[in-house]
Amino acid sequence: MILAAYIDESYRAGHEFVFGGFIATPDSWRRFVPEWEECCRHYGRKNHKTDQYHFHFKDMAQFPDFRANIPKFMEVIERHVLAAVSLHMDEGEFETAKQRLHIPGVPIDFGPLGHVYRMAFRCFMDKFHNSRYVFEAAIPIQCKVDFVFDEQMHIKKAIQSAWAEYIESREPEHRATYGTIPQWEKDEEFLPLQAADLWAGALRRAYKEGRALAGC
Repeated sequence: MILAAYIDESYRAGHEFVFGGFIATPDSWRRFVPEWEECCRHYGRKNHKTDQYHFHFKDMAQFPDFRANIPKFMEVIERHVLAAVSLHMDEGEFETAKQRLHIPGVPIDFGPLGHVYRMAFRCFMDKFHNSRYVFEAAIPIQCKVDFVFDEQMHIKKAIQSAWAEYIESREPEHRATYGTIPQWEKDEEFLPLQAADLWAGALRRAYKEGRALAGC
């Protein structure tokens, strides 16, 4: 079986960078879509570009009923997904760590991994696939997982062009669990990315405010 993971990022420059999203079967995601659309019609906001109702954490957080409506969206998510996944990095700490690496007389070029998104992406993919045994009860090892991220045109081509080399560098036992090359899509066309936006946004706010995730 091949599963699908939809992932979005939430970011505050110089501070929190979060990847967050959910994993489910393709059939579950198909059942999720009409329920999510219905929930958005009642509790979401209208996207004036598409004339459709949608969920966008940053925009909706400005409205007083936002927190009260979050459980409605989570009920839809929880009916369909197998697992939630996330990664948190602090960009300030990341930049400090780079500055601490010093070789006298030798300039250090971090290359693509000097960018917080690229480093977070690498850490996220490495950790997920290296730790599959941790959540084997929910996602069997033999199930490959295809990843879809929220659109980032300036990132997409660079990561995809280096994907084959990245896979070749993985340990054989981990390489077998990878799905196809990751994709980056628009959340108005791939609605599970809106669910990922909710999770990533809630996690980033929790890290920012230093409170338990249950209080998001």
